[in-house]
Amino acid sequence: MQRVATDVVRYEPVEALRWLKFGAGSMRQDAIQRSGEIVRREGARTIGKDLSQAAGALFGMGKSAMADLLHASASATEFVISDTEVQVIRATQSKRYAFSEAVRAERQGDKVYFVFSSGTVEVSPYAYITSGRIKAPLGWNRNGLEVPFTTLVEELAARCGVGVQDV
Repeated sequence: MQRVATDVVRYEPVEALRWLKFGAGSMRQDAIQRSGEIVRREGARTIGKDLSQAAGALFGMGKSAMADLLHASASATEFVISDTEVQVIRATQSKRYAFSEAVRAERQGDKVYFVFSSGTVEVSPYAYITSGRIKAPLGWNRNGLEVPFTTLVEELAARCGVGVQDV
């Protein structure tokens, strides 16, 4: 009997990543404005004030560059699940893991490590939404439908046939 393949399931970061891209752009504009203030030399100037403004501009450019890197990395992240395997696509590499090779799954805080005989897959939030003291991980788009972060972990655990153990 021939087995018919089901549709492929794709987990991609949610659209909230646009916020990260927007934030990087506004941080960059702020840093450019600060660096322009250093060159204009308006008002009373001192070396201390110039150094302070230069450090602030450099720090702002560094924050915007880091936000750009995080956005690019998260945008390139994808989990593609078929009947027999998961393909983990990251910015620098892509690797496939057969569900039959799954050994265990371990949770450490918000990170879950799926251990296969051919390697380990880390599933962790790529960003959080915070409100006061509450911090919640951003979810995923599962074939275009926004789902909570834990949905990917639960689906992988079920397909691998392993329970997630807290470590």
